[in-house]
Amino acid sequence: MADAVVPLMINRILVGRSELADVRIDSAFVSRYHSLIVRENGCDLLIDLGSTNGVLVNGKRVVRAQLKHPI
Repeated sequence: MADAVVPLMINRILVGRSELADVRIDSAFVSRYHSLIVRENGCDLLIDLGSTNGVLVNGKRVVRAQLKHPI
């Protein structure tokens, strides 16, 4: 799977396998509605939508995490 850069041009991005996802990932490890990226009060939050395999940020499983731009 190749890395990709997806600019956050809208305040809500659905990530998953579904045809309805804004960012579609065709993998058996990704749920149809896997996670949501939401811009809230100037912060970007990653929220797990109850996915089967969970969401990892820097190798740690999280339910909700604030995303930060790398330095």
